[in-house]
Amino acid sequence: MLGTMCASFRNGLFSPGCPACGEPCNEEQLCRACRSSFASPSTEGSVPLGIRETHVLWAYSGTPRRLIVQAKEEPRSPCAPYLAQALFKEIQTMGFEPGPVFAPPASWRRTWKGWHLAEHLAESMRRRLGWSRGGMRLRRLGFSKPQVTRTGQERRQALQGRFRVRKGKKSIPARVWLLDDVLTTGATLSECARAFHSIGVDRVGAWILCRSERFRKPLDGYTKHP
Repeated sequence: MLGTMCASFRNGLFSPGCPACGEPCNEEQLCRACRSSFASPSTEGSVPLGIRETHVLWAYSGTPRRLIVQAKEEPRSPCAPYLAQALFKEIQTMGFEPGPVFAPPASWRRTWKGWHLAEHLAESMRRRLGWSRGGMRLRRLGFSKPQVTRTGQERRQALQGRFRVRKGKKSIPARVWLLDDVLTTGATLSECARAFHSIGVDRVGAWILCRSERFRKPLDGYTKHP
């Protein structure tokens, strides 16, 4: 009996906790309660302007929201590896057309903190998929005020012309993928797509972990849909 108690204590002590809530978890990577708190993204809304297609994993609520919030603020938390693995499995399952993977460049706050979840995920996908950037770089030109309180149109105006692509030594790819954690208004993705189209990229798609309820329709202005 004592041996059984000791074994139970060891299992509880050394078993990894659920990334989302921290509770002991001996089943899959998430505990049962957190696995039940995933919702599919709403089918309403449109693809951001300039983006040929988007693939969104979840709605921005429940467990996915907790995972993303923790991963964005705590680089060493187990949430980022969980999100990377979930995204990789989805990409493998869907069989997307190969192409370089880029994250929208970090805001001033993220740059200052030295941790950018979207770039971490993009680097993880490039490494796992073997889809090199070929020396290309997506850059942000200067920084604007925080976007959180702005409307979609205000975000659009603040970000217009803020992104540039530095070409690599290889030829311009026909396909490029953008990767971000949360789709809110689509302004950032649209402006990044504009930068890629300006150098001759034909098809720009996007992989998104979560879609916010704020995203409903594309913004006026940039209208290219390749």
